[in-house]
Amino acid sequence: MTSEEVPGAALGAQSSLVRAQHAARHVRPCTRAEEPPALMHGLTERQVLLSLVALALVLLTARAFGELARRLRQPEVLGELFGGVVLGPSVVGALAPGFHRVLFQDPAVGVVLSGISWIGALVLLLMAGIEVDVSILRKEARPGALSALGAIAPPLRTPGPLVQRMQGAFTWDLDVSPRRSAQA
Repeated sequence: MTSEEVPGAALGAQSSLVRAQHAARHVRPCTRAEEPPALMHGLTERQVLLSLVALALVLLTARAFGELARRLRQPEVLGELFGGVVLGPSVVGALAPGFHRVLFQDPAVGVVLSGISWIGALVLLLMAGIEVDVSILRKEARPGALSALGAIAPPLRTPGPLVQRMQGAFTWDLDVSPRRSAQA
């Protein structure tokens, strides 16, 4: 009997080399559903193009709606946020679902846009931190701390008296022993 004809149960007596050869011959190929995500191997040209088009569309829409909001004497950020809502599934996704699906629902495009948005958020926080005037911060530290304490303390104090007041309002019978459930 050759090593190819040996059933799986008889492999225990074979050498490790023969077992490895047998296992290698019986490995089934990986199907499409089991392949690792495309991002594990890098982005395809199509995914790079879609990512750049999506990024350009987001930036142009944010700029256009920001300018519109400024002309309406509203904060630009309000217009930029509204532009994001327009590009989302509520408007563009409802009016042109195929376009929205192709451009924004590709996982690779989502990862690229997410990465760029995280970088943008970090740069925004860095710039905000750099622009902080420390002298004003020192001058307004006490009123700011009292204001923060006034906003945080009431929600933290409320549950204690509320629980004490409601302590007898609810009774729970959690005894589920067989003797007790047989009587019920």
